[in-house]
Amino acid sequence: MPATDDYGRMREAIETHDCVVFIKVAKVIDVALKVLRDLGLTDKAAVLTKVTSKEEQIWRNVEELEGRELEYLTLMVVRK
Repeated sequence: MPATDDYGRMREAIETHDCVVFIKVAKVIDVALKVLRDLGLTDKAAVLTKVTSKEEQIWRNVEELEGRELEYLTLMVVRK
């Protein structure tokens, strides 16, 4: 689902599903991190950018991304 700056919508998606893939999370990474922290799920998420390219990056420690600028098509996978 598209990531949004709507805290409640992102939280509801995570609470009601076992696995959620947020796309276009770059501009709302700080909101997404707040949701994960509040739910105690920062260790259950990964952030990926430039997937399938030679420049692919995967962050398993999502906490280090707070305040960072990320690529436009960055996605986040949350699996409880």
